[in-house]
Amino acid sequence: MLGNSFVGPTDCTGYGGPYCIYPWFSTDTGGALNYGVDYPNTANDYGQATQFDQTLDCPDDGLFSGGTYCDTILK
Repeated sequence: MLGNSFVGPTDCTGYGGPYCIYPWFSTDTGGALNYGVDYPNTANDYGQATQFDQTLDCPDDGLFSGGTYCDTILK
């Protein structure tokens, strides 16, 4: 599958390929909340991209038709 990024068409056949990631929340050793990838001072990455629901298992909420992704609460 080809996607488009700032460098042009990119091959994105699976998560983790070049330009084919989903950024995640993390906290660093100073207690700051970050968004992106793991940084040298990352203390907790909450499971990286798996912190986000991977399946459409929340019920139809009336706002969006069909299933939706559920919120994930980071602890």
